[in-house]
Amino acid sequence: NAVDRSLLGVSSIDTTCTVWNVETQQVKNQLIAHDREVYDFAFAKGPDLFASAGADGSVRLFDLRSLDYSTIIYESEDQGAMMRV
Repeated sequence: NAVDRSLLGVSSIDTTCTVWNVETQQVKNQLIAHDREVYDFAFAKGPDLFASAGADGSVRLFDLRSLDYSTIIYESEDQGAMMRV
């Protein structure tokens, strides 16, 4: 994260995204992010927003302040995998 260097975001083939605090070596948040594998994770310019891309063909936006839902900002017509944010 460009604003908070203690945060590291990780995507996983188990459908989750995990935000780690590298200073404490603890998981800050982990959530089921997609219906299939998650291939990419990127923080936005601020400390709270991140996007993920997955094998379900979507790019989703998350806000660490409220993880009750995500916003699908792109979904491929043919459900082809999205590899990069």
